Amino acid sequence: MVLDEEFLHLSKRDLVRLVMEFRETVAKLEAKVDELQKRLLAYENANTPPALSKRKRKPREPTGNPRGAPKGHEGTTRENPVPDKTVEVAALENCPNCHSKLAAPHYIEPRYVEEIPRPQPVTVTLFRVPHQTCACCGLEIVALHPDCPESGRFGYNTQTTVALLKYDGRLPHRKIVESLKRDYELGITPATVLGINNRVKNKVLPQYLRIIARIRKSGFVHIDETMLRVSGAKYWVWVFTTEKDTLIVIRHSRGMNVLTEILGKKYKGIIICDGHKSYSNYTNNIQRCWAHKMRNIINKVKK
Repeated sequence: MVLDEEFLHLSKRDLVRLVMEFRETVAKLEAKVDELQKRLLAYENANTPPALSKRKRKPREPTGNPRGAPKGHEGTTRENPVPDKTVEVAALENCPNCHSKLAAPHYIEPRYVEEIPRPQPVTVTLFRVPHQTCACCGLEIVALHPDCPESGRFGYNTQTTVALLKYDGRLPHRKIVESLKRDYELGITPATVLGINNRVKNKVLPQYLRIIARIRKSGFVHIDETMLRVSGAKYWVWVFTTEKDTLIVIRHSRGMNVLTEILGKKYKGIIICDGHKSYSNYTNNIQRCWAHKMRNIINKVKK
């Protein structure tokens, strides 16, 4: 071994100090390498969703074909709907250019116009609900009407619209308030929107539980999860799909506890999933997703 001349003149104490410094530097570098390898694994792992992957896709090779449909291609148009009413547009009597008298129309052009109704004001219905007391057992009986909700002052259409704006339209409560005011002249507060959604939740809860029960009895279930940020906090959207049902839940965790919550402690069917460790920790009855298997093979071939 050839040493630099400056080390030959160092004392034993200085050499020991240098060795300790080198060891400390090497330990820090090794820790940094481990950290970078873990971060790199998150993007090169076959189980990483494409949306989170930093790998650049190869650009498509140009085909040389022009964009758009080829010449002579027969286009498709929307079918004409059945009209709810017909409006006869009055023909002009005189030419707007030279004011000469016009003859009868030689052609009537049919034009279909689909229009949404103008914003409608809210209809208010007063339900006079009778309360009765049984003379035999003393039970108070309240009559029911199919159009009168069990609680609250907002009807089923209002509750459905609010829930769709929140969960399908993904609007915040303030935007829902503005939408209802603009489209229906209905004035409510964000707190009322929250209360309506809670009533809708309680109403659909039995069906939600029935879906979970059917999934637990199914012979197989496809499961996947993806990250979602809510007010800056990390959540996970879980999807459970069988042949007939699909259940979506949002949880703080990506762990096995979510599988236990939805599938129970001992699910007897087969789980089709990616390689996330929560699934293998939960059960051995696993069918790996073929897309992830192919991605694993391709990564190994490249290495």
